[in-house]
Amino acid sequence: MPFKLPAGPTPGATIGELADFAELLAWHVGSTSARELVRKQNQEDDNDHNIGLEDAEVENTDAADEAFLEIENRSKLLGESYPFKLVSGQKLEHLPIDDENFGAVVYRYLLLCTRLNMKNDRTHGKLDGAALFEKLTAAVMRTYLGPSRAKSIAFGTSMPGGFSEKLNDLCTKIAEGGGYAPIDGSATEANDGDLDAFAWVPLKDQRLGKLMLFGQSKTGTTWKTSITQSRPEDFSGRWLNSRRFSVDPVRTLVVAEWVSNNEWLSIQLQTGLLLDRPRVVELAVDIENDLRKRILKWTIAAKKVTPITARWE
Repeated sequence: MPFKLPAGPTPGATIGELADFAELLAWHVGSTSARELVRKQNQEDDNDHNIGLEDAEVENTDAADEAFLEIENRSKLLGESYPFKLVSGQKLEHLPIDDENFGAVVYRYLLLCTRLNMKNDRTHGKLDGAALFEKLTAAVMRTYLGPSRAKSIAFGTSMPGGFSEKLNDLCTKIAEGGGYAPIDGSATEANDGDLDAFAWVPLKDQRLGKLMLFGQSKTGTTWKTSITQSRPEDFSGRWLNSRRFSVDPVRTLVVAEWVSNNEWLSIQLQTGLLLDRPRVVELAVDIENDLRKRILKWTIAAKKVTPITARWE
């Protein structure tokens, strides 16, 4: 099982989990190292009464080295937006929070959104972290389409208003769809119809046919079991009066987790457009000031109260 705070990674953790773990350790105490990561993993193995600890130590050393290679790749890809400094390939230092470096703020936010239990531990600083992620999803989808022209809205269950009200508003904004009209004629409403955010590029003539993104946002690590659930054609056929969009929107999945390269192709083929942690950080450049402040506030508050088990100390 992927690790969730306050626990650390279990034996057999993926390289991505170990990289996240090292980042959280560095954030917690200021810095960590590959050797320290091995020690923590050996403690986890010992706590699980692992048989053949000597072999486990060798395996953990290899895994720690691979995790720090992954960290080096993260640092090179994100540059100044990576909130850590890698020293000599073996030591990871957490950099001071700079609210002007919003990419680094978003990285920390997404790291916590991945490793906290966002079902039961999502509210910090009186802010709902999952709701913030839906708004961030809408913002980065708009940026990807081109912020000077594109529009977007957050649509998920954490947004105010009922499903029919939000759907009618969306249809008005995109000038198509015909509004809320459930196919079974029932007044029963969906939660969000598996739609969390929608982005489009409007044109002055308001005629049918435009580029659109149909987005789903996922925090945590269990999202891979539901990546085929959100389909624009299913949504339109069930809920829109027109029963279809004039041009099929691009299925878009936005996740807080960093998706590894060896998983990328198989996941992307099932999701359509996939925006994971580094892509969200890259696209988080045209974010309204209020949302920036809320994400920073939530991140600081969540980190302050995040429990750390004794074996992390």
